[in-house]
Amino acid sequence: MWKLKFPLFTLKLIGKLGLTFGQLIFFPLEITRLMVVNLLLTVCLIALGAGLIWLPNAQPQHAVKLNISLENSQEIVPVYRTIKNEQLSEVFQTYRTETLKKNFIPQADYINLAILAHEAQQYEEANKYLQLARFINPNRDFFID
Repeated sequence: MWKLKFPLFTLKLIGKLGLTFGQLIFFPLEITRLMVVNLLLTVCLIALGAGLIWLPNAQPQHAVKLNISLENSQEIVPVYRTIKNEQLSEVFQTYRTETLKKNFIPQADYINLAILAHEAQQYEEANKYLQLARFINPNRDFFID
């Protein structure tokens, strides 16, 4: 969005710079300190606006593979396959809220949170919940080392 605003902002500043130079040309006796400061600030802002256009865009997050293999376990069934993609983030937030209300959170809930967060493309959250699940019992059959 800012890339759309800065070219227009730069054009507006160039117009003001032209107006200031026009005033200098047509009224040379009225050069004041305020006009000189206006010229310097306008030139600096134009240079800054032109420099911001060439900033790189933010890159999307790359998908990170979860270090679990559900095929190795007889206990866990991937429930997230039945959830529509549009609802993943909402389901993840609801599941997380309900899970964190408990006094004791079992390892399976942390695994489910990690899977839901990963499918909702919240990779930092997924890694956090996977580490919490690994902390409870690192010797389970579905962890990949």
